[in-house]
Amino acid sequence: MKLSKMISFVKSKLSFFFKKKLEEPIDYFSGEPEDSYSKSRDYLFVNIRNFGNFDKLITSFSSKTFASFTGAGTSILTGIQSWNDCIEKFVEEVNSTFSVNLKLDKEGAFWQQRIISDIIRVFEEKTGTAKDFYAKVKSSFFPATPYTGYHDKIVELLNHHLTTNFDLLLEKRIREKHQKVAVQCLPELDFKVFSCNETLVYLHVRK
Repeated sequence: MKLSKMISFVKSKLSFFFKKKLEEPIDYFSGEPEDSYSKSRDYLFVNIRNFGNFDKLITSFSSKTFASFTGAGTSILTGIQSWNDCIEKFVEEVNSTFSVNLKLDKEGAFWQQRIISDIIRVFEEKTGTAKDFYAKVKSSFFPATPYTGYHDKIVELLNHHLTTNFDLLLEKRIREKHQKVAVQCLPELDFKVFSCNETLVYLHVRK
């Protein structure tokens, strides 16, 4: 089957599926909990083999073995700039401060890492150290609010948390609610930490 025909076939199947689902709205919160559960289960999955996976998720959640996985979206809600906005600002500052012509080239999957490396290189060449740049990064990720409703609820629901953010918002909220929390940062990770009541693992770095 040619690629164009294959794409057309997939689109037709998807449009039929979504049209069918939209024509049959479901009120998830009416009736008994068991009834809402079965409606959600039947509505979410077309392939019957996924029912077992859904049941496993519910069981894991009930037994508190779930872990949250948070990213930039939760920080942006508090007023922290996105990495993309920060990088654009850093490039402008570097070009203005050091009279260089650093390009904001967003091509490729790792353009952010590449540009950050270029900025660090400029700082080291012009000042002998990138310490001032790291200070700029730290000050740029300062929240306007201490936490959001998301932070509040996720800490209430779950005991274990993984985050790609390096701000301290989630950690502060956990400490406010539970006092004690086991904190680790990759690459240092002892899996015994997950036996603690409250766990937070920074996947990148901790501010």
